[in-house]
Amino acid sequence: MNKKTIIILMILSLWLMGPLHVKADRIDDHLFDPKEGVLILEERSGDRLYEKGAGQRYYPASTTKLVTALVVCEEISDFNEKVTVGEEIKNLDPESSVADLEVGESLTYMDLLYGLMLPSGNDAALVLAHHIGLRTNSQNPVDGFVTLMNRKVENLGLSNTHFENPHGLHHPKHYTTPEDLAIIAQESFSSKILLKIINTPHYSCSGLNGKQHQWYNSNLHLFADKIPPVYDRKGEYLGKNPFYNPTIWGGKTGFTDEAGRCFVFLSQIRNMEIIGVLLGADDKTGIFVQSNAVTENVDKSYTLLDWNNILEKKNQSVLNPRSERDAWLRLQTDEDLRSCLSESEKRRYQLDYKWDDTYCYETEGQLRLNRSITRGAIVGEGIVQVDNREVKRFPLISSETISKRTWASILKDVFLKVHSILILDTFPIGTNVSTSRKVVV
Repeated sequence: MNKKTIIILMILSLWLMGPLHVKADRIDDHLFDPKEGVLILEERSGDRLYEKGAGQRYYPASTTKLVTALVVCEEISDFNEKVTVGEEIKNLDPESSVADLEVGESLTYMDLLYGLMLPSGNDAALVLAHHIGLRTNSQNPVDGFVTLMNRKVENLGLSNTHFENPHGLHHPKHYTTPEDLAIIAQESFSSKILLKIINTPHYSCSGLNGKQHQWYNSNLHLFADKIPPVYDRKGEYLGKNPFYNPTIWGGKTGFTDEAGRCFVFLSQIRNMEIIGVLLGADDKTGIFVQSNAVTENVDKSYTLLDWNNILEKKNQSVLNPRSERDAWLRLQTDEDLRSCLSESEKRRYQLDYKWDDTYCYETEGQLRLNRSITRGAIVGEGIVQVDNREVKRFPLISSETISKRTWASILKDVFLKVHSILILDTFPIGTNVSTSRKVVV
């Protein structure tokens, strides 16, 4: 292998962004609480825009319910099937968050999912866990359901997450990490059912004896007009919602004394999909202030680059031996490859080409063809670096065929040219030539 390095300067004029209104083009450490665990991830590129304690264990509180809902969606085929609320909800701490379910009322699985995710109902979590857990553990159905939850995270390859219950109330062996929870969020938000639920500000359904359940989402970013009275009991926001954020499609909040304030959210900013995980924050509204600041920073300071588009604009001139002119090697890759970069990072990124000398090699600043290249051939590797640190590597694929000039092909061309000249000498241009064949009958 021979290596050719072509530094692609990320000139700001190529990605006009407009003036910045934030102090820095990176997410600031001072935005978060000292002991808080944070991971901000751009999903399409997989790039981490910010992390703090990403691999450290935290108590997840009600963000646990993302996995509860995932397991329900995998286990249930008919979401309109009704189930009856039973004695399983009686042992709940009355001070914990509930959907105000009553023993004996019948609700659909879909109703219960809304009761689980919007008001963060621990009672809804127990009802769902009980009925689904009965299939695998008739003696201790909730334990059976928790086994399914732990199996789910194991299947996702998460070794730093373990659950002891379906709702997230404190248990010392009930934990996760910001990076594990980000993967759980990606899995959850890929479900159309769950994405619709977490994006719903308000849901109502009928309960026992005509009782009407009114559930409001605990994610305050969703309310364009005002914060619902259930979350603004003191009227301190006077009917206005300072946390409304149309870029945040949904999320899941959580709180216990031990876990602190927790929030997992999904934000769509231009062509970027941001997953945010905040664990162990101090203040209830602080998680919404933080997530607003994160999305504002991403919107004003980050760009999602598609390396395939960049490769298409960086065709390589390749010297074809014994040819009158160079050929053009047009490159692509078979991966959906992107990078999410801040303004300062764009200026420090470079793309290195490492050629497979079976096909071509570089000498004296000139790329030379070593053998014919067929369309789809892997001719080398692209290596993306920032500050000389490799961050991505991908195959370089030729998007067309380039035939190497050989002596045989040259002789063939010479023969065809001579043959054409002889034809023209024999039959000058403008001469009518007619031929006839005698047919013997």
